[in-house]
Amino acid sequence: LAPIGELHIKTAIHPEKLIQNILDADQYSFNRIDSILGSARKEGAIALVGGGPSLSKTIHDIGGYDTVIIAGSVHDHYLRNRTFYKDQDIYCIVCDADPIMAKYLQNWHPDVTYLVASQCDKSMFELLQDAPKKYIWHANSGDDFNKTVYKEGTKLIVGGCTIGTRAIGMAMAMGYKKIHLYGYDSCLDRNYKHHAYDFVDPDNETLGEIREIKINGEDSPLFRVAGYMLAQIFDFQSILGNYYNDLDIEVYGDGALAYLMKVAKEKAKEQLNGKS
Repeated sequence: LAPIGELHIKTAIHPEKLIQNILDADQYSFNRIDSILGSARKEGAIALVGGGPSLSKTIHDIGGYDTVIIAGSVHDHYLRNRTFYKDQDIYCIVCDADPIMAKYLQNWHPDVTYLVASQCDKSMFELLQDAPKKYIWHANSGDDFNKTVYKEGTKLIVGGCTIGTRAIGMAMAMGYKKIHLYGYDSCLDRNYKHHAYDFVDPDNETLGEIREIKINGEDSPLFRVAGYMLAQIFDFQSILGNYYNDLDIEVYGDGALAYLMKVAKEKAKEQLNGKS
């Protein structure tokens, strides 16, 4: 088993490509994200929907939420199962700079509000040009990168290197404290299924090397992860460490992030009992 702390993740898109995408994004007539961000806390929980395999078991539980953010590639799959979600405010957030991501949003819908990162490929902006509700946002990518690319005072959305953790940052920026995560697995299931749906372009998409890890020592379950899944585990740990007292996060399903959340809550309870 490879210890989780010894693995390193490489970005799939070269920084120069990201910078060029951001510079080119100004030519598209998308609304600025500022108008939908909230400084005041919103009551109730928001559901964030990732594409992990556990979504196949939990998707029908999302119908009771007033507001939902669907993350990147889950878009078309989610909308195909939307007959029981008629009264929801649905957002779709995308930040992947790979042009292949546009293939996952081919069935865009006028009722959905699209939140498109400035670093996205031009194919995403061209695809959603006629969508009535579309906003552009900027991803916080580290001080050096930010100072090089963004104007001073630009509002940046925190997160990590996956759309899943960026969606958490967006929910926070919109004013939500209670965040419920569905399809947030960060691992393959026991049948080696990587998403609740298939790759849209299997000839050009791959998981890369799969590793087996234990998150919390030898007593931890064994999880099989691709590189981006492992990166999301790191990012999620960082979010919990930085915002645990400010957020009320629930993770549904039986994947690595659900287990990580369980461990975090147990440790927090032990610390609380130790102080009492």
